[in-house]
This record gives sequence, C-alpha cells and structure tokens, in this order.
Amino acid sequence: MPSRRNPDKSIDILDKACAMTRLEIDAMPKELVMLQGEIFVLEKDFEMETDSDKKEDLKKELDFKRPFFKKQLEDWNTQKGALEFIRKKRLQLLQLENQLATEESRGESADQSKIGQLLKKIDEFELDLKKCKDIYYNQPNLMIQDVVDSGQVQKTIETTTGIPVSEIGKSEIERLRSMSDRLSKRVIGQKHAIEAVTYAIKRSRLGISNPNNQLDHSYFWDHQV
Repeated sequence: MPSRRNPDKSIDILDKACAMTRLEIDAMPKELVMLQGEIFVLEKDFEMETDSDKKEDLKKELDFKRPFFKKQLEDWNTQKGALEFIRKKRLQLLQLENQLATEESRGESADQSKIGQLLKKIDEFELDLKKCKDIYYNQPNLMIQDVVDSGQVQKTIETTTGIPVSEIGKSEIERLRSMSDRLSKRVIGQKHAIEAVTYAIKRSRLGISNPNNQLDHSYFWDHQV
C-alpha cells in the first residue's frame, strides 16, 4: 500500500474480516440456530396441545424438521472437518516454503539437492491443496468457508461502522472516483489539497474515519493572473 495513511484502517478491517470468518466456521450457522429454535418451540407446543388434530399436525412437522436438522448438523460438522484438513495442508505447505527460504538464504553453501526436493514437494502440496479446495467449494449446500472475499469485507465494514456499504449506489461510487479529477478542473495548482480533501470525504462516506474528529479543514488559495 503506497499511502502511509491507508494501511491502518484497511488492515484493521481485514483482521476483523478474518476473525469473523474464523468465528463463523466454529459457530453454528444462523440457519441451523433458527431451525433448532423452531424445533424447540414445536416440541413445547406439542407437549401442551390438547387438541388431537393439532397435535397430529405438530407431530408431522416435527417428524420432518428433526431429521432435516440432524442432516444439516452432520453436513456442517463434516464441512468443519474438511476446512480443518485444508488448514493443516496450508500449514504444511508454509513449513516447506520456510525450509526452502532458509536453505536458499545460505547462498553458495546451499544444498541444491535439498532445494530441488523441497521445490518438488511444494509443487505436489500446492496441487493437492488446490484439488482439496476445488472439491470443497464445488459441493452443494456449502454452509461455511475459510476465504475472506469482498462480501465478507463488505459485511465487516457494515458491522463495524453501521453503514450499509451495499447502499452506496453506482452513481455515488462514480462521483467519489471522479471527484479529484473534477476538482482539478476548477482548482488549479493545488493537487495536494485536492487529494487531502477527496481522501477525507471518501473515508467519511465509507464510515472508516473517526466520527469524533472534524471531517476536514482545508484552504484553497486563489491565484489570479
């Protein structure tokens, strides 16, 4: 990241997104929690119901939802196990890469035979890891993932700031992108001030600036020729 100001908030958001992804893997998916709650309510209703017809309807609903919940729970635990297997594969690959870097750092005294063996192992692990990920992410009924994508980052920003990023329309995004160029056409010779102003506005709109601080305080000098 070239800007010295940008990494702080960006890295914080990515850290939070990674933490949220890890928590989502370990915690029961929201859909299963809701289904579990529905079953609990149905069981209580079944116990208290005195009407035989209504009791029969509740029993039919329970007979459908209980095995469905059990199957979903088994799928979730299986997926957790698969992601743990992939995680261990990544750690093994990282260890091999560290061994390779250590050996290569020895320079002329490096064992070329060992380097060749490590490179071969790394290629095999990368291919194996790719196959595992392809199989996992192409399966139906995927409930959890270990990848932090743009959607997870967006959800993290929304959770952290309370501002729904998805509500920023395309027209507004285009205006924010072209703001610096449009200001440059009106304000001549003050590129640094324009960049500072547009940077502050963009951060404020995305909700990643400090709400207790003033948005910006800039002076544009008017040079008349």
